[in-house]
Amino acid sequence: MAHVILALLVLFTTCQANRPPGDRSHYVFRGDSRSPEQIRAAGGLFPLSSTNWDSPGTYSLLYHAEGSTRSGGYVSTSASFGQAAGNFAGAGSWVYRIHLTDNMISVNEALTTSPYPEQREMAALGGGPMECYPGLVAAASLTERYETQFERLFTPNPDYHDEGYDGATVQTSADADVAVLAASDPGTVLGDLQNAAVRFMNGHGETTKTTRFRGAVVLLAACSSLRQFRSRGPIKREAKEKTVALTPGLKAMCSIISPRLAPWQYGGKQNHGCPFSCHSDFTSKTPYPPQCEETFGTEIFCSHENDDWVCLSQRRAPRFVDQKLKSCTKSRAFDCLNTENCVGTEQWCSDGYNSTRATWSTVSREQCFRRRGRKDPNAVCSTIESLEVGFSVARDKDGSNDAIIFSVGRHLMLLAEKPKDGDSVVKDVDLGEAFGSKTVSLAHVDRIRLLDKPIGDPSGANDWYLGGLNLTAKCHGSSEVIAITKYSSLQEKMVHGPGFEIEEVWALDIKPGDWQPIR
Repeated sequence: MAHVILALLVLFTTCQANRPPGDRSHYVFRGDSRSPEQIRAAGGLFPLSSTNWDSPGTYSLLYHAEGSTRSGGYVSTSASFGQAAGNFAGAGSWVYRIHLTDNMISVNEALTTSPYPEQREMAALGGGPMECYPGLVAAASLTERYETQFERLFTPNPDYHDEGYDGATVQTSADADVAVLAASDPGTVLGDLQNAAVRFMNGHGETTKTTRFRGAVVLLAACSSLRQFRSRGPIKREAKEKTVALTPGLKAMCSIISPRLAPWQYGGKQNHGCPFSCHSDFTSKTPYPPQCEETFGTEIFCSHENDDWVCLSQRRAPRFVDQKLKSCTKSRAFDCLNTENCVGTEQWCSDGYNSTRATWSTVSREQCFRRRGRKDPNAVCSTIESLEVGFSVARDKDGSNDAIIFSVGRHLMLLAEKPKDGDSVVKDVDLGEAFGSKTVSLAHVDRIRLLDKPIGDPSGANDWYLGGLNLTAKCHGSSEVIAITKYSSLQEKMVHGPGFEIEEVWALDIKPGDWQPIR
């Protein structure tokens, strides 16, 4: 456990009245490795700066809860002090005490099946500023004693501003927009995820009791409020527009949609000729005339708009085209016929050399498949329920006189003691020990290590050769099995430095894209 923990009371989007000690129904916790000074310098607790606000998946509550993306639009908090401290803070980190706000969603209630129900997560869409926290406390341990001992140790914080705001509640699936954000199959609602986020934040991102705007950089997505502030004098208008300028994606959400950009099919359709006006250079950013959208499809058409995300978000998702049309032929002058209904969706969405979409569109392969409600055939599952590691010592090379230990997450497991050349072993990894749950997001399996511990040899460790290492996992809720096998034949020399301490001799950072289906 952390030796010293500082618990700060932070109000997210709206400051509320100070609560008496023990009123636990009105606050949550967040464990974070950043200090209060770092959080304060960042302006608050917000999603990562790398968050792609133009991606519909950013707003999916399921993708956030599964950890499918590390740059989603939510900030995690927990109703459990122990979860925040033990699972997310760790030794030397911090636990922040946060009042409930209207932009928080109960993950367990909103999702049909929450991947980690024990975390009791309240996800705050867009996070919020570190402006109002009534007190702080230094705690010696992170046990249930917090309830009775640490609660009354909070001391006043001079930076806190109590404007008497109250009445915030956590949102559930009873809210129509939360139901969209928490869809069990986000691929079926990708076309409406951003719009649902806008509507949700319009209704919950800024309380009607607000009397002044603080200029915090927070995802409000309150377009009606933005228009309202524009008519209330230069000071408030400047503050509001400054927030819009500094908040990624907010300007796009508040853009006026041109009436000429009517909903249509994404991938284009067969044409027996190409209008001359559609022959302009694909690489330019000059918008196409409206008739060109029907010529080569929305995904290319919108890539030429000033705001491609706004353009795409206003269009209905197309149907999946299973087979290409035999009647399609290429134009000699211009490849207007290499459209989705001619080549089929799988080729249209692919990143192959002849993919018109991959060459001329800003839409990724994954987004292309998801918009059509189909899974990328080259993608793997996002959550696993079992994991095993295969390890071997190189043949005809030196074996080891040491203990070889495998590390993943928080788990260390013995692979072999004094393995000889050519020895191999396959062992199951205890996901509960490694990650605190029997089902784990694939994104969390992001680093593996081999450790070497000299045993029984007075001369210390000896050098040995790693033959290979592979990982195999079973996808949660399905029979799909995935693996990382490209490190199965390494033949690399492992060197332990002087001494008899345990030492890392090999490590690897892995990404979800490294996994491949095997059956």
